[in-house]
Amino acid sequence: MTQQPSPGIPRLLAAMFYDLVLLFGILLLATTLVVVPLNISFDATTLDGNLLLLFQLYLVAVIVIFYTWFWSHGGQTLGMRTWKFKVVSLSGEQLSLLHAGKRLLLAIVTLAPGGLGLWWKLFDQDKQTLYDKLSGSRLVVCQESVEKSA
Repeated sequence: MTQQPSPGIPRLLAAMFYDLVLLFGILLLATTLVVVPLNISFDATTLDGNLLLLFQLYLVAVIVIFYTWFWSHGGQTLGMRTWKFKVVSLSGEQLSLLHAGKRLLLAIVTLAPGGLGLWWKLFDQDKQTLYDKLSGSRLVVCQESVEKSA
């Protein structure tokens, strides 16, 4: 079996940018759904410590749900779909919700130090990011994109 090609770093960065723009809009909506009712109910111009922590955890949950849902339901976020690649397990199957969560956690940890998890792709013999290598997943260019370039 021939392994599908992996997208390059420029394509990966473009998809990440698309996803961040979409995620910003989703976080704005999620914030509005909490802040507007609070301000209507009572004067909540500032959140106290416990309420603020709860609100921050809510926003983190929105981010986690965004990535894990897309990766475990079709393997593509909107950015990945636009740039025609997806994430799959090493066996080529769709990621489970747990596997997608593990990939997200490893992506956060390995991207934090200057994007090291992404730049790893330049030196890896399989052209995998560090977080994909550690989580047992890989990025593949979608078949229709490969057929058009052939």
